[in-house]
Amino acid sequence: MSQADDRDVRDRLATLRQEDAREAPSLAAVLAAARRTGRVGPRPLRWVPAIAAVAVAVVFVVVSVLAPNGQRQALVSLATARWQSPTDFLLRVPGAEYLETMPSFTTDWRNP
Repeated sequence: MSQADDRDVRDRLATLRQEDAREAPSLAAVLAAARRTGRVGPRPLRWVPAIAAVAVAVVFVVVSVLAPNGQRQALVSLATARWQSPTDFLLRVPGAEYLETMPSFTTDWRNP
């Protein structure tokens, strides 16, 4: 870009800033409107009791579904379930049978 282009861009941006400044309310006007409505910002604490009640209800439902009649029931029988990952074959290495055995050493190395 040339210096003339830079000047043109600066002039256009300055014009836009002036237009925004004319249309924006002053800080005093914004603060006065906030005082009139009585709210300065959001009040997130208003929803805390409702969220807590919903959380307690969800916990109650989950507990009642998972433990009917006071007895806890397993959703899946872990004794019969066996999961194998798709990449288990990568763990099978040549000579794996040697890793499963314990070598034995004789105490007398001169007489085998």
